[in-house]
Amino acid sequence: MFAREHFITYVLASSILRHSNSNDRRPPPSFFPLATVDVCLHRLRSYRRWNGLIRCIKVGNSIVELVVAQLNKRDLTLPSRMTRKLYSFRAVILFLALHSSCTDGFFLDSIIGQKNPRVATRKDELLQKLDDPTAFNSATKERTQLVTNMIQENPLVAPGSTQSFTPIANGKWRIIYAPHISVMGEIFRGKFDPVYYYMKPNGEMSSHARYSFPFVGSGWLSVSGTYGSEDEDRVCRVDFDKAWVKLLGDDKLEEGPYESLDDVPPSLWKTGIQALGQLFFIEAVSVFPVSYLDRDTIVFDFELLGTRICARKIGPMR
Repeated sequence: MFAREHFITYVLASSILRHSNSNDRRPPPSFFPLATVDVCLHRLRSYRRWNGLIRCIKVGNSIVELVVAQLNKRDLTLPSRMTRKLYSFRAVILFLALHSSCTDGFFLDSIIGQKNPRVATRKDELLQKLDDPTAFNSATKERTQLVTNMIQENPLVAPGSTQSFTPIANGKWRIIYAPHISVMGEIFRGKFDPVYYYMKPNGEMSSHARYSFPFVGSGWLSVSGTYGSEDEDRVCRVDFDKAWVKLLGDDKLEEGPYESLDDVPPSLWKTGIQALGQLFFIEAVSVFPVSYLDRDTIVFDFELLGTRICARKIGPMR
């Protein structure tokens, strides 16, 4: 559905531009009336952050309709340069209206941001209930329910598809909510925090989890591999093939992880951890249904433990 709507958007907009490059000096035909744009924008009206742009689109389309109607009424022609400009203006209007409707405004969000006042969303409700929206937060029943509520407003039709996550994934992500990690920390009187995902545009990724537990000490547990889509719909896949650890002494607690296996100094410990890691790279921890995805937040299901993980993008890759 998502791909088909994109295709229709580009075909319609391109058809107008193709006419604009022809030698036809007649004004653009009135086959995209104002009512069509109204229908396209209907799904966006509940979002106040787009009200200004919606009005601009509607006014722009009204101007085109008026000009076309008057020219047709008088059987007039336009200079070719003016005709091309009118076609181009109409194509932009159609593109914004249709494309934004197809993606529930996600496309507009990525361009104009969210600077204008808007209606509070379920995502806002979740973030307001967290101690820190960019760091790990302990699990509560209320927060778990708010995550469940948020995924009901998932803005993408196919969040696990390559088309959906490719423009978004690149960057540094951090887990902000994961009930199973909270439970493990409580049971063993320690913590995994922070947990980062470094996502590259070429499909490569690495994960780095800082651990701190009694008798074990502190350090970084890291894995790397590739990511992609399992079904081009709602399920993503990660295939890790490397694992390593960085131990932190009392004088090195602020140090970050080794960013790759190649950065780890040669030792039997390095070889042993890599061999041990291979035992845990199984199918059950490779496939993750995606419940929610927007430009800076993702929720995916960890089906092995029957829980969900919420992560946010906190910056670009270094």
